Order: sequence, then structure tokens, then C-alpha cells
Amino acid sequence: MRKTVLMLVMITIVTISSGQESIQDNPKPIRNSIGLTLGNGDPWIGLYYEKILLPNWGMEFAVGLIGGSVGTKVYFMKVERQKHLLYTGLSEGILLLIGGRHYIPLGYSYIWNNGFRFNVDAGPQIFHDSKDGIMPGVNLRFGKAF
Repeated sequence: MRKTVLMLVMITIVTISSGQESIQDNPKPIRNSIGLTLGNGDPWIGLYYEKILLPNWGMEFAVGLIGGSVGTKVYFMKVERQKHLLYTGLSEGILLLIGGRHYIPLGYSYIWNNGFRFNVDAGPQIFHDSKDGIMPGVNLRFGKAF
């Protein structure tokens, strides 16, 4: 009887300790990101918020000094910490005094274990006013993923 109780206690301790390790190794999934955006796309200088709706798909909103944008991103891999992520997407933006445009980025993102996030993307900006045509766009983003 004593050996049976000792074995049950040992199995319980091993199960609890291994469960704790798996929780630490696999933190909560990334669902949101917020931060600063800089670049010649919309909104030039501003704040962005991204909501991850599926493991590799999210919606993004940005507002800045003279404009804003809303768009979607598709990641080629599941959004997780300590992974090099490539993505593409489509956003619709507007700059005051300039007008609206479509932006089709191809980008790179990295999220550190502490949640710090870095994004860089580039792609064509297609302006609604045909006289402006197509211009290259580049954006940098720094923020916090949680």
C-alpha cells in the first residue's frame, strides 16, 4: 500500500512539473498588436492596431497625422513568437489633400519573446486618381504583440 501511494505521488509530481514546462514553452498565442508606424504609405506617421483573427490571417487599422488605412494581412506561417514571418496583404488608405490609394505589401515581421514586434514591408501604392499612377511604398512598424 505504501509503495502504491508513493508511486501515485511521484506520478502526480512528474505530471504537474511537465505540465508547467509546456505552459512556459508555449505562451499564449498572439492575438493583438499595437504600435508606431512610419513610412511613405498611409498614414506616414501614426499608430496601428492589428487583430489576428486566425493563426495566419489578421486585420489592421492605422491612424496618423494626415490619414489612415484599413487592411488585411495573410501570413505564410502561423503568427508566433521567435519566428521569422513573411506576409502579404491589401490595404485601403487615404491621405488628406492627396486622396485614396490601394497598397499591396510584401513584408517581414519578427516577434521577440517579450512581445516586442518589428515589421517592414514594401509594395506598390496604386492611387485612385489615375494621374498619380503607381508609386512604391515602404513602411516600418514597431510595437507590442500580446
